[in-house]
Amino acid sequence: MRDFITPSKTITNTKRSRLLFLLLLGIVQALIMVASNVQAADLSTSAPVGSRVTTTINVQSTVEVANARKLGINIGTHDRFGASQLLKNVIINPGFEAAEYGQIFHTSAGATGTRIQQENWRISFNPATSLPADFWNGASYEITYGPAKGRTGTISDFTHEDDKYTYYLDSNGTAPEQYDTVLVTTTKDDIFYPGIPKTTPSGQPILAHLDSAESHSGQQSIRLSPPDVVWRASHEYYMDTLYQTDPSAGQLIKFEGNWCLDYWAKAQQAGDAINMYMWRVNGNGNFLFNTPDQLLADTWQHYSFQFNIDPNDNRNEHGGRGPNTFIPPIDPDREIEGSSPAVTLGFRPKLVLDGADNVLTQDIWIDDVELYPCDDTNPTVFSDTYVNLLKELQPGTIRDWGSAQLGASLDNQLAIPFERKTTWHNPRLDPTPKDWQFSLPEFLELAQEVGANPWYVIPPTFSDQEMTNLAEYLTAPATSAHPYAQLRQALGQSAPWTDVFDTIHLEYGNEMWGSNDGSDPFLGATAKGGTRLGQLADLRFEAFDLGVASGVTNLNRIIGGQINHVFTQREIEDNSNVHDSIALSPYFGYNIDFATNDEELYYPSYARVFQDIASGNVFDQIQAHINAVGNGTELAIYE
Repeated sequence: MRDFITPSKTITNTKRSRLLFLLLLGIVQALIMVASNVQAADLSTSAPVGSRVTTTINVQSTVEVANARKLGINIGTHDRFGASQLLKNVIINPGFEAAEYGQIFHTSAGATGTRIQQENWRISFNPATSLPADFWNGASYEITYGPAKGRTGTISDFTHEDDKYTYYLDSNGTAPEQYDTVLVTTTKDDIFYPGIPKTTPSGQPILAHLDSAESHSGQQSIRLSPPDVVWRASHEYYMDTLYQTDPSAGQLIKFEGNWCLDYWAKAQQAGDAINMYMWRVNGNGNFLFNTPDQLLADTWQHYSFQFNIDPNDNRNEHGGRGPNTFIPPIDPDREIEGSSPAVTLGFRPKLVLDGADNVLTQDIWIDDVELYPCDDTNPTVFSDTYVNLLKELQPGTIRDWGSAQLGASLDNQLAIPFERKTTWHNPRLDPTPKDWQFSLPEFLELAQEVGANPWYVIPPTFSDQEMTNLAEYLTAPATSAHPYAQLRQALGQSAPWTDVFDTIHLEYGNEMWGSNDGSDPFLGATAKGGTRLGQLADLRFEAFDLGVASGVTNLNRIIGGQINHVFTQREIEDNSNVHDSIALSPYFGYNIDFATNDEELYYPSYARVFQDIASGNVFDQIQAHINAVGNGTELAIYE
């Protein structure tokens, strides 16, 4: 998936009408696409395609497909910048956990049995964000394609040579060839958590550090050193900053009404105190909330506060842009007039000095922070606003797709929020991990709550054993013979998830046919073409099937296809027979704002479907390639 739309927390009547209008268009299109006897004559136009000015659709009373499936919706990634506010707790990585890294790369020519280099990426492309030497030292590797397929071991040394990432393997063996695929995974405990700066302005000391020696849950907490002045926070967590790149966004996180703040804390010195506050930068000067100084014990204790936030304190009433540069947001209630609507949650240890101005305050540890609307009542981790909107839209399927899972392990995908790590997969980006996603159990609970079937995008960084464990988690009874099914039970779901849903859709990776070079938006998580993808997916789905409980038949194993290169489907089919469907994304409608008249709006939404499925056109060609191999593969459509 290249783009996705996430239902926002608040939709105006205009935006809601547009969304529902598009859904109605899509429903009609979906019904047309699955109709068994639709003819091109059902569509008439007043001119050839190149000069079409009118699209005519004849609606008849004949039922072509009874009980047609409802359209699905992509579920994106929760973020703190304002675009995707999905969860009740607005704090990402609330347990301040470590970073998890997983990457697929392709090998350069000239590899040996102990030394391989990474193709399609040069350190000189982006020196500022290149991985440092030694970064992958101790990481696990698996060669998944080519003559060395099946080799596993450890990276003994990671260096920069010939402007390339260079990996030395811990043992000798068959050398891979050019463009063979390698999977590497590791965990880093010493990586800065998103939001904790590596440097501070004006030479101020860094006062917030991750600490793996102290934690309430998980493996880490945040350690706060006392500030140098009483008003300064040791750490500030910024939210709702999308406005900085798109001023029309205005406020996207609405802080008003009853909000709760929960956290665990301990002090190096019993009796030291901390103050937590939140305010909107350049706002009217009022705090959204400001806790009293909380005295802390020298053991971990839980603290909880509740606040009623006045909507007037949530608006910016002065600032630096002025009326001549003001860009109003789409929704009037999101309007701001200041230079920034960003919200800051401040962690401020109380500074205590003696008579000689020596600092008496010592370090404080914070862990498991929650900031959420107190009045939300639905049983999932997702906000009432989001859940209620999904219930209103009634999707038949929801697809768990966010780049946050592409470098993840299964254990991290199953972890509770306070123990879940951030993830990273893309060597083009700053190696500070920024992705943190809801878990697989939380996604399945959402699907159950809104009455939809789940479509899970499996991280391509899963090993064979993780695929087997995933199948056990989804399908097996919770007995001692099935530890991952017992984990499912411990997380609150006793019966197998396959007992809950009509179908569970499982897609291996996302658009994994991608080139895995600098032009690929999913660099680090793609296989380069249908042949490699087919073999890798076949390998992983075979491992998955080893864990599927006897008698389970409602799993749909999916490989993502490539609609703009029809032969990719033939390559996939020739190299895999352990899948049920190939999924295609036609991208028939990007943005309704492009249309200047009804014809430009209706053609991609209605008329194009007839063109795509007509004899000799793209879907017909793809179906021919699939039929030629004879695996019995179905076609699925997403986006």
